[in-house]
Amino acid sequence: MLIEQIRSDLTTDSFRLLEIHKIGQTAEMARTCSTCSITDLMAAVGSDGCLYPCNYHPRPGGFSYGSALDQSFAAVWEGELRRRLRGQLPVICPKVCDPFKNRSNRLLAAAKQVAAASGIDHLEGQVADLVNGGAYLAEG
Repeated sequence: MLIEQIRSDLTTDSFRLLEIHKIGQTAEMARTCSTCSITDLMAAVGSDGCLYPCNYHPRPGGFSYGSALDQSFAAVWEGELRRRLRGQLPVICPKVCDPFKNRSNRLLAAAKQVAAASGIDHLEGQVADLVNGGAYLAEG
């Protein structure tokens, strides 16, 4: 299998392959979100230099925020075209979604619910506990 060959041939102290989803697990690809919040944190950069909402858009005719070759990254990221396209996501997206982005969107939706119900300080405390292992210490 190619993945095993990559892992075997290319793994070093400074590089390793991380699988964010498994090939063939198509049930994880069904889009589960009504809001795509992960695109507030990342974009796909195509070989054409354009920024795309995700890795499912960089194709001929795909929805792009604009070219980072023609203007600065900041101008594209903070631009009007990106703002307009963000308002159309995920309606303009394929019916399937990258499993990593599905999981990320569920996590971000839960975080928004905690912040709305208990405040941002409570959410920040919960995140700090997770990062520092405190959530696991409290259980044990």
